[in-house]
Amino acid sequence: LAATIARTEMAVSFRPGEHLSTLGGNPVSGAAGRANLRVMQREDLPGQAARKRLDRARAELAETLGVLPKEIVFTGSASEANALALKGSWAKTSRKRVVTSAIEHPSVRFTLEQLGAEVTEVAPERSGEIDPDQMIAALGEDVALCSLMWANNETGVLQPVEAIAHACRQRGIRFHTDAVQAFGKVPVSLRECDADLLTL
Repeated sequence: LAATIARTEMAVSFRPGEHLSTLGGNPVSGAAGRANLRVMQREDLPGQAARKRLDRARAELAETLGVLPKEIVFTGSASEANALALKGSWAKTSRKRVVTSAIEHPSVRFTLEQLGAEVTEVAPERSGEIDPDQMIAALGEDVALCSLMWANNETGVLQPVEAIAHACRQRGIRFHTDAVQAFGKVPVSLRECDADLLTL
């Protein structure tokens, strides 16, 4: 999930009826503006074809995951996607604690360190699985976010993300899961797992 927010001081600086083209030193002429619009609306430009392919991929992925296409944000890597999800959630809260597992991907651990979050790490059982009761017990009122990988990238052990996501939802805590290692190997759908943020 991603959102763009217009800064209030920018939005209120325009007077009614004023347009961006009149605010610069060189207003755009009517003919130049119309020509620019015709070019931007052309369907045969290389960027337009790439945009159509990207929109189609977004729609197909959204259907697979059970989300809306506008909820999907493509990034350059899974590490970047983890950082975007965590930083975006962190920016929307005043709470300072994050609950995660001791076996998360380094991109999750590094991002939480960068944010200065107070991190509570839940250790795995001997089987490699996180005990859901132990993780749920750590979800206090001061918790901003909980992050748990869906499948471990080294052992392949599946984690109880559905139970943790449900507990977080009941407590008003955002839940993130890194599903990179699970996707394509086990069914991954936000219809079953009520995660706020999912990384692929």
